[in-house]
Amino acid sequence: MLNDYQRQFLAHFLQHQVRFLVIGGMARWHYFGTPTRDLDVVVDIERSANGIERALEEWKREHPIHTMLDLSPPLALRPMAQIKFPDDLCAYRDDNGDIQEIGPEDGVDVLTSLPSFSFAELYERSTEANIGDLTLRLLCPDDLERTATIRQQQPPDCGIETSN
Repeated sequence: MLNDYQRQFLAHFLQHQVRFLVIGGMARWHYFGTPTRDLDVVVDIERSANGIERALEEWKREHPIHTMLDLSPPLALRPMAQIKFPDDLCAYRDDNGDIQEIGPEDGVDVLTSLPSFSFAELYERSTEANIGDLTLRLLCPDDLERTATIRQQQPPDCGIETSN
């Protein structure tokens, strides 16, 4: 189940029409009931670059200490990058307005690609699911297993570069 932090983050992506897929533990939880804490998503940097920039810039403005990266556009979005939110223990306001602590183990990992996989092909085979109050696209179970094996062998770079 998504925590408030993850749900709030994904709402930014949806608001800015970012094409993304829920992968990893949250997709595994949906299909198999396996518990997880963090949320992993892969974004379509080819078709959603502007939306990704706007969503990340807005998130950074609302949560300035959640990442040390400069997320001011234009971003040099490149394959095989990963951004963690938050990148250290910090506070946020939950849906009730209460201050909560959040760490990387309960946060969001944004990946710009998965090695050896085309986002378009993964998206075509993905499934739609209602998770909490959000309608999200998840990797299909077969792709979930295939990508998990490859991701363990080849971790992505951390962060993204700005083109400023």
